Amino acid sequence: MSMRNRLLSGLLTVMLVGSLAGCSGGSGDGNSSSDSGSDAQSSKAKVKITFMSRDSGDTPMAKVYEDQIAAFMKDNPDIEVQNDSVYEEVAYNNKLKVAISTGETPNIFYYPAIAGLTEWAQSGVLLDLTGAQKESAHLE
Repeated sequence: MSMRNRLLSGLLTVMLVGSLAGCSGGSGDGNSSSDSGSDAQSSKAKVKITFMSRDSGDTPMAKVYEDQIAAFMKDNPDIEVQNDSVYEEVAYNNKLKVAISTGETPNIFYYPAIAGLTEWAQSGVLLDLTGAQKESAHLE
């Protein structure tokens, strides 16, 4: 595996695992599993995370992402990764901005520009992965 693919694999793994922090807080519907008596059932429920990049269709990186996502889901059967990638730049930017403004920000996404990142970080849209990066042997 090339250094670039190992780095992408490690980064994707860290991002996927890191995004679970936001996903594991419960369903928010007010029904706790202890109230419904379904502890066993709720522990088997899949966690769903969303991934969005500009690499889709027949692009070489789309294949890398698809392979890494498939491998991740195979190793983590309790996690489903939904790939919402869009190739066309304007459509991607619009879809991402709408998702962020409606509170449906993808758990993992690609954003090529620096503009806006500071505001997103300060407003909580972005998750600081510094700790996960330091703990990961893949990203040393």
